[in-house]
Amino acid sequence: MSLEEIKKQLEMNGQKIISKEEYLQLKNDAEKYKKIVMQGTLPLVEVTNALEIVELTKKTLDECIQYWRNKKSNETTPEQKLIAECYIDAYQSTRKNIFGELKK
Repeated sequence: MSLEEIKKQLEMNGQKIISKEEYLQLKNDAEKYKKIVMQGTLPLVEVTNALEIVELTKKTLDECIQYWRNKKSNETTPEQKLIAECYIDAYQSTRKNIFGELKK
């Protein structure tokens, strides 16, 4: 399957691959990035080697964990805090399964 075919398939499923440049632009738009993180729909970033994939995966998980930690500390209701805790636990579990360690 070619990269273009993979991109088409992902787009049909509501996901997309973006370039590193597009990712950096997205990161600079804090509100848009925050909304995407909250929805759990971060786009896949086109990378050139396996090491980049590993580093980007870890960085993205760490950013998501930190986002939900911050959100939890700012929430006022028990329900909102519980939702944040669930996201933190899910991202930490994924990080532990992939990298063998939790984010401190």
